[in-house]
Amino acid sequence: MLIGGRSAGEIVSSPRPSTIETIEITKRLNPLYGSAGANGVIAIYLKRGASNENSKLTPNFQLLTIRGYSSAHRFQYPDYGDPKTDSTQPDYRSTIYWNPDVRTDANSGVAEISFYAADLPGKYRIVVEGVNQNGDLMRCEYFVEVKGD
Repeated sequence: MLIGGRSAGEIVSSPRPSTIETIEITKRLNPLYGSAGANGVIAIYLKRGASNENSKLTPNFQLLTIRGYSSAHRFQYPDYGDPKTDSTQPDYRSTIYWNPDVRTDANSGVAEISFYAADLPGKYRIVVEGVNQNGDLMRCEYFVEVKGD
């Protein structure tokens, strides 16, 4: 039966694993489901006569709660150029900078970013991953040396 009005996470997590016979995932348009199946279908087939109320979670299964999507949050990093930023506390961040939306200049293909390093001197790894205008994946890895005072 088609289930609507609930989040995908609620629907997929509702049957107990011991009651599931098979799961089929279809990514293509399936006319059997009409417009509801336009983006694909996740079909969960239960065992004949299975009931969620009477079933017990067996030790072979681990219960997993699916959070789904959450809204994006701005990555927080200190701006030591701002006089309101407390620079007396040591900065031992493991992730120095993260930005999911760096765009290159249309003419030069160059993007410029700046950030403050952490207080620990040493070698830092910079990883740049993205997609170009043709949809091709790209990945570059660089190392920079941060020296102490």
